[in-house]
Amino acid sequence: RVKPRGTKKFPPALNVHASMTRKRTVPLIFYEGSMNTEKFKEVNDELIPRLAEVFEGHEFRYQHDRAPWFTSKEAQRYFAEDTPESLVVVAPQEFPPNSPDLNLAENQMATVLKRVLARRPKAMEDMRVLLQEEWLAVTPDELEAIYDSMGDRLKQVRAKKGGNTRY
Repeated sequence: RVKPRGTKKFPPALNVHASMTRKRTVPLIFYEGSMNTEKFKEVNDELIPRLAEVFEGHEFRYQHDRAPWFTSKEAQRYFAEDTPESLVVVAPQEFPPNSPDLNLAENQMATVLKRVLARRPKAMEDMRVLLQEEWLAVTPDELEAIYDSMGDRLKQVRAKKGGNTRY
């Protein structure tokens, strides 16, 4: 969730779902209002075919946090019934709760947001366009570096007993 400064030109938040692989980013999905199970399914109806295309039929892992819309029985049914066989959903209990330090997409989005704000968008639509542009411009080297940082992230999270780290 990207929160530009609240002004007359900018509403309080621009909701976006960001996905990436070790080699490339996947186009952002923007959505209105707060996330819930129904909206989560709608976002995934758009996202999962994009991911299947990126992975060209090869198996891929879908990792998410323990947000209520991901752990709901309805969402679990959705993943069991409405997704391709090539999709392996990482069980929510396998991923630490509330762990932005381990969410590589959130960390990469923070970097992208800095680039967008440096370009000084004038209106919300400018913000959307620039976010998509900068997200798709993330280089394979940047993605490789953030994925390679996971070992250090895990060590820091363990050392901090799940608390905040420098990431």
